[in-house]
Amino acid sequence: AAKPGTRANLLRAVLHSPGPTFGVLNTLGLSDPELDRLIESAEAAPSATHRARLLRTAQLRATRLRAALPLVVQTEAVVHARRIAWDPPLNMVLRAEDLAPVR
Repeated sequence: AAKPGTRANLLRAVLHSPGPTFGVLNTLGLSDPELDRLIESAEAAPSATHRARLLRTAQLRATRLRAALPLVVQTEAVVHARRIAWDPPLNMVLRAEDLAPVR
């Protein structure tokens, strides 16, 4: 199953070679076995840190391939009250169960 995260979703859906699970939005005609291997390894990574490292490497590979030119880069911003504690994960997914009152 796909894990949340903007970078992971872009790599998985758009820059991976087309297939039934990965590359479902790849209209670029891009197919690079090394990039595919990095993306698939990130999906199976045993920790968030290892996954982030693999995704960063995959992103650098895609950049070197000049696979796509981003026209818009949207920055995420999250604002919350000081009375709420939240330690954001690497993918910045905001889930209610991760929020807690400050003690």
